[in-house]
Amino acid sequence: MKRFYIFITSLIFISINTFSQRTNSFENALDFLVDIGDSVIYSLDGNVALYANVISVTGEKIKRFDWDINGDNVIDTTTTSPNLLFKYNNPGIYWINVFVYGEYGNYSYDAVQVNVGNIKEKPLDFYFDKIDAGKSVGTYRNTYVIMINGCVEDRFWDSVEEFYQTLTDIHNIPDNQIYLFNYNGLNPDGVNPNNMIDYAATKSNITTVLNNLSNDVSENDIVLLWITGHGSGYYGDAYYNVLKRHVLLSQASVEQNDEQDYLENNLKLRVLYTGGIYQQKHGMNQWCLYKYPTSDNASYYYYRNRFVSRFSNLQLENGTPVSDSDVYIEKQIDYLRGDYNKNGIIETSLGEIYDYDNDGMLPYNASTGIFDEGDWGLIDSIEDNYNYIEGKVPGGTKYVLFDKNFDNHIDIDINPGCVIGNCVESSLVADGTDLDNDGDFDRIDVNQDGDFQDWVSIDEFIRLYGSNLVDDELKELLRPFKTKNMVIALSSCFSGGFIDDISKKGRVILTATTDEITSFGSHFVDEFNYASSHASDADSNSDGEVSFCEIFNYILGHDYSDYPLYDDNGDAIAHHSEIPISGDGCLGSTISYNKILLPNITISNTEINTDATYQANTINVSNSIIKNNSNVIFNVSDSVTIDANTQINIGSTLIINNSQCP
Repeated sequence: MKRFYIFITSLIFISINTFSQRTNSFENALDFLVDIGDSVIYSLDGNVALYANVISVTGEKIKRFDWDINGDNVIDTTTTSPNLLFKYNNPGIYWINVFVYGEYGNYSYDAVQVNVGNIKEKPLDFYFDKIDAGKSVGTYRNTYVIMINGCVEDRFWDSVEEFYQTLTDIHNIPDNQIYLFNYNGLNPDGVNPNNMIDYAATKSNITTVLNNLSNDVSENDIVLLWITGHGSGYYGDAYYNVLKRHVLLSQASVEQNDEQDYLENNLKLRVLYTGGIYQQKHGMNQWCLYKYPTSDNASYYYYRNRFVSRFSNLQLENGTPVSDSDVYIEKQIDYLRGDYNKNGIIETSLGEIYDYDNDGMLPYNASTGIFDEGDWGLIDSIEDNYNYIEGKVPGGTKYVLFDKNFDNHIDIDINPGCVIGNCVESSLVADGTDLDNDGDFDRIDVNQDGDFQDWVSIDEFIRLYGSNLVDDELKELLRPFKTKNMVIALSSCFSGGFIDDISKKGRVILTATTDEITSFGSHFVDEFNYASSHASDADSNSDGEVSFCEIFNYILGHDYSDYPLYDDNGDAIAHHSEIPISGDGCLGSTISYNKILLPNITISNTEINTDATYQANTINVSNSIIKNNSNVIFNVSDSVTIDANTQINIGSTLIINNSQCP
């Protein structure tokens, strides 16, 4: 999927970002993800200079820029550069559309409004953009809270109950503005205490309520989405336990309009699951040990297995001769020679012998990986056509494990074009191969198009009652909300994988972990709840309010089991470090549970002759002037009022930002 990021900037006079204008169309484009705010350009004399800033994530070269300068959907001029300079002859309001085309035919576009002839504006409604460096009691806002727990375990319910009480008892959020979805509509004891649970945590309930709520929530309201419970995803390279790496618990696909997680050539998937306490993985023709501890110190639980594809004239321990000549994978099982009853346990009380050859060596030395073959006999049994993978197979559940060309490397054919069990080698296609026999397919042709160059999207799940909520589905559920003050806290395993899908300007996102790692217990949600209810411990700037940025920093300093992430500037680049950092922290620093933490500013009889930035809830300007080529920025959460006596000299600019942060 090719992605272009387009930013149109004006080189003149006043640029005002306002969502009261035309809706950004990029979010609806299937081929691109573009994040920009709409703009209004003011020109005194009709001269307009535009620059379309385009970022091609995949490196696709830009071929041309098509410009519609009056909004009639007719292309007026085409350029090969991103610059456009022209003049309007008559006052009025005009729409400019720019269409950007890449060398492969991919395109995206943006729109900007031009107001020619008058830079004086009556009161405007805009929305906040920057961190307020000063301290403020803030401005109260309506807060709507959505709480979701799809699991039955007591520990999840305990977190739900604790957080609910924090919302009502400490932050005074009315019960009718809290929407609680919990398991089957009851707690683990089978009751609904004080009728606090509103709905069962089913996908249909959540979809219906959120669709209705999005119509009621205004741009100024605060929305908090708080989700706990189990999650599913993909154990990637970052996962600490090498034995579980590359197991897929959710789903993978090739989709142009989804996030790009892995190239097929780099996607690894567990080949075979051999069970046992070690959950070992291994490739062809390598012995792997099952080992379980037992309560009886005089007992040992040992047996081993390996996978092969072709053998002949093999004699089993019981004297039976066996052969195999097909392409399928077989599992050979071998018990210790001293395990006379072949149950996998050396029971010394029954006269069974652990060190059969009495040489003082372990049957298996874990530190060296060496088997003492004197303790092991001939192969005891064979499982034919072994065909089981612990992780789910991308593209579907039908697959065949085989050994193409009998080269002692396991191959997989996903959705084979033959009846499983009756396939011949010529009909099988290697959609993945364990090239180094380490127990992982080293690449997977997920969409079976014959190459390994497509981008694979890994979907993360949140467990609901009776189903799962996929990251793409959550993205669509949140899309209709107009608020620029949304906070999303996810404590599930693999929750960081949701950031790619739901990151957007106006949203603060806190997750317990990354897209490749599980969360541990309830550490993240416990610290989140504690910081929300103990202002004296989490209020790092001592302003009497706890922002969500401060809540994250508190979690970061106290949750040593997880890998919490934070994103609030809409770039989908999350950070595991104290906030603010690298553009993140602006939005979360200004939102608490029911307030926007910004002052109201009045500018009266003032001459602004240097560059200046103002952060506020509201800004009221009267009888003032901006001069000396000064660049002034108003970052406001609510509104800006500029009276008719205020002047902006030619050469100076006033920018009023409507999103919480740039």
